[in-house]
Amino acid sequence: MKTSFETPPVHFMVPAKSGVDHAPFAPALVGSWVLQRPGGPTLCPLVLNKDAQSDDTELTVKTGSPCDGAVARLKLDSARVEDFTLMLYGKPETSLSFEPSGSDRFTKTETGKPLEMVRAH
Repeated sequence: MKTSFETPPVHFMVPAKSGVDHAPFAPALVGSWVLQRPGGPTLCPLVLNKDAQSDDTELTVKTGSPCDGAVARLKLDSARVEDFTLMLYGKPETSLSFEPSGSDRFTKTETGKPLEMVRAH
């Protein structure tokens, strides 16, 4: 949809999922996280950092150790907040898509095995 200066943009309001009180904001995501199956053990620790030269939607990602082979093969190295979605990107051209599912918790949106990203404590 194209928007001109004469036509204001269209916005839609939708109810948030239970337990979600705000949209993801990259600077608030800086810190230690873990990827895990719902209710399962940690598959891979992650650290999200803000690069001084990037904008307020981009983060760098470092995987920790031990890291499950399936996650390590993604070679995750960056993250970006896109609308209400947190995207983790790797090389070559790999990605994981997450949506907020509670306080300091994200759930993978793609098909396949369920996966959560939870803030480490």
